[in-house]
Amino acid sequence: MEDTEDKVRVSLGTASVLGLAKCRMSAPPTTAYLMTYTNGRCIANCAFCPQARESTSDLSLLSRVEWPAYPLRQVLKALGCRDVAFGRICLQTLNYPVFFETVTHVISEAGQATQMPKSLCAPPFPRHRLKNF
Repeated sequence: MEDTEDKVRVSLGTASVLGLAKCRMSAPPTTAYLMTYTNGRCIANCAFCPQARESTSDLSLLSRVEWPAYPLRQVLKALGCRDVAFGRICLQTLNYPVFFETVTHVISEAGQATQMPKSLCAPPFPRHRLKNF
């Protein structure tokens, strides 16, 4: 198992609802926002994204939101205990050489931890890969 599959980033609001972080919110999220983890930047170079290949922004940010990294097992355990807190899980993905394998692993593990619906926001990949999900 690669290091990228052992961790996942979690939006600060989601982490707070799960009891992994503390922050003040006017309204807690109803979707659990997760993001794949890699030890570097995305290989894409989207001008608006702090994760982009040539960005100089802080890697802990996406859309001005902090996304701390946690062990995947810890996050899934918290999600499994709190199914009523979220209506679904949305997995955001960065583009890196093994992102598809990481996504497959995270979705599989999440499916074992909770019955919540899952959605995926990912770079384009071939149709045959999409059928795996």
